[in-house]
Amino acid sequence: MEIIRKVLIAEDSPTQALQLQMILEDKGYEVLHGLNGKEALYLIDENNLPDIIISDIIMPVMDGYEFCDIIKKNEKTKVIPVILLTQLSNANDVIKGLQCGADNFISKPYSEEFLFDRIRDITLNREIRRRSPNLDISMEIFFGGQKYRLNSNRMQILDLLLSTYYNAINKNKELEDKNLELKKLHKEAKIRNIQLNKLNNEKNQFLGIAAHDLRSPLATLSGYLSLVTDSLPEDSMDDQAQIFSTMNQMLDYMLNLITDVLDYSKIEAGTIELVKEEFNLVDFMNNTIELSNILGSQKNINIYSGYIEDEILITADKNKLKQVMDNLLSNALKYSERDTNVYINIMDLEDEIQIIVSDQGKGIPEKEVGKIFQPFATTSVKSTAGEKSTGLGLASVKKIVETHGGKIWVESKVGEGSKFYFTIPCEANKDWLPETTESVTNKPIIQVRELKVLIVENDEVSNTYLSKVLKGLYKEILHAVNGIEAIEICRKNSDIDLILMDINMPLMNGYEATQKIREFDENVIIIAQTTRAMEEDRQKAIEAGCNEYITKPIIKDDLLDMIKKLLWQK
Repeated sequence: MEIIRKVLIAEDSPTQALQLQMILEDKGYEVLHGLNGKEALYLIDENNLPDIIISDIIMPVMDGYEFCDIIKKNEKTKVIPVILLTQLSNANDVIKGLQCGADNFISKPYSEEFLFDRIRDITLNREIRRRSPNLDISMEIFFGGQKYRLNSNRMQILDLLLSTYYNAINKNKELEDKNLELKKLHKEAKIRNIQLNKLNNEKNQFLGIAAHDLRSPLATLSGYLSLVTDSLPEDSMDDQAQIFSTMNQMLDYMLNLITDVLDYSKIEAGTIELVKEEFNLVDFMNNTIELSNILGSQKNINIYSGYIEDEILITADKNKLKQVMDNLLSNALKYSERDTNVYINIMDLEDEIQIIVSDQGKGIPEKEVGKIFQPFATTSVKSTAGEKSTGLGLASVKKIVETHGGKIWVESKVGEGSKFYFTIPCEANKDWLPETTESVTNKPIIQVRELKVLIVENDEVSNTYLSKVLKGLYKEILHAVNGIEAIEICRKNSDIDLILMDINMPLMNGYEATQKIREFDENVIIIAQTTRAMEEDRQKAIEAGCNEYITKPIIKDDLLDMIKKLLWQK
């Protein structure tokens, strides 16, 4: 087989030309390079011809087809094999290659191995061509509605057509290799996703445990601070009101932060569950406004209703909706100046209820509006009284609204305020009527001072705190440190009126203990108490047999109001 020593390159791309030159020189070839067909022609020495020519097709001044045609029409150079570098984007490339007498096509991009395979084939075919000189033909063909005259000999035609076939096979192999690589990457990505999900679940579990463990001592601190505040004489120490107010604010912030972390970890884990009920949205909003106005009074901010309806019935998770409204109103108060107003409006649309919370606050810069519903998002807007934010509230709100099947968005203008909109799909039964309740005078009332109470609590500090909160409201108080003790005490004291049942205890938790007690006592009032502030935990407590559920820190007035309400219902 003839040895190839000199290669002429016609390539206008310096990068591709240099790459090809390095590949060829690495194999020991002498390489000449022209930036286009015309320049490459000047490099041909008729006394020292190149053994092979490799030419790009698309070049300035003279393209590859014209260059090849000149080479093949010259008696001295027509025997030099010409390889055209192309994308082979359409069939006309092959026809043009046949017209100009090219010997081979190589599609870009190409591998080094594929290039030298084609050079070897061309070298072998040239030997065959020399032994069969009478292969020249001239023919006319029609292709794509046009007539072409081909001057290539039969061996050239065969070589060129085979080269297109080889290119197709090569491209197909490259695609198969890429497909296998993609499958491998997909498998690896799937494994990584499983690992990431596992790590994410472990992270959420850790957050839940950490938040739970932090909430318990903070709840106790908050409770005792409330007792100290109530029992200390007014002005018994310098700046007493400011000191206690600051302490309460910091405790509230830490407890809210922990609650947000617990709530968001549940939401992110995809375990948020809705406990829907049918209720009057107007009454719900009126109560929300009344409670929020107490907070707003600190900055002389008033919250007004913009609706006139007496009744709008919806089916939703009332506790989750309260979380949404508390968050939106808290933000409205937080970022509003003193002596401004906040408005709540309700639009009863055909298929959904739209709720709007408007404030006259600082507003949100347009470029920051899009990220406020992202977890841990912060904006350049600062609260007007130094209030703290966890950055999780609106992310949880968005998830709650979307889980209901609604959507939430905001309109805001710096210096004028913000309007938060969210929707809840209509699911209410229009024939629903509020239940009538019996008059209080028709209910037998148990005197609270005659109560026999069992506190089931393994934390000594919490046990002491609850005893102080209930001081003067019972005739007898009993204590148990776990569920097993609680069951035995209840068996021996059938006249117990009220049980404050901690959920997280050793040996037997509060859920199990409640279920056991309900097997022999259906009437005793059981209030579950825990540091976990999730609605699903409340539902679990109710299903276990508890009458109500209260989260720590237990506020004295909230607990007493709950007890009185349950006694009235009994």
